[in-house]
Amino acid sequence: MSKIKNTLEYTSYLAIIVVCTVVLFKLNASGSSSPDSLSIQIGDRSDDLKSLVAQGSDETILIALSPTCPFCADSMPFYKDLIESRNNSNSNQKIIIAVDKSAPIEEELLLLTKSNVSPDEITQLDFAAIKVNSVPTLITINRKGKVTNHYRGLLNEQEQKEALAAIIKP
Repeated sequence: MSKIKNTLEYTSYLAIIVVCTVVLFKLNASGSSSPDSLSIQIGDRSDDLKSLVAQGSDETILIALSPTCPFCADSMPFYKDLIESRNNSNSNQKIIIAVDKSAPIEEELLLLTKSNVSPDEITQLDFAAIKVNSVPTLITINRKGKVTNHYRGLLNEQEQKEALAAIIKP
């Protein structure tokens, strides 16, 4: 009896594993669970992004933040350096800091002021509409509304140097 019970348990566990594997394979094959389709990527275009590019500007640098994000707060010195580098170049890039439309913008304003970070514009956006699903996110958008660079998360020193070199146009 014990042997039959063990065999049935083993068979049922094996069946569960097979069913789960098939379901995951089907979901992945249909693309419905692909994280890339849910987050912004280099080459993406949209009218929402194009609307952020200022008249006369070749490119817009969008920094998506949240007032409750500790990585966003830790990234403030980098954003200050980014703005200063842009100001010291002959670039006509516009720098926008955005918070999600559901977040309190006042808290972000306090953090920016405290950190001496002065972008060209501070706004609220629907992050889902532009496929920003994590913060901090740094995006460059050309005048056609195409994403040309994309950085997500807290960048280490080397990544910050690479991002500055790629983003700031002389």
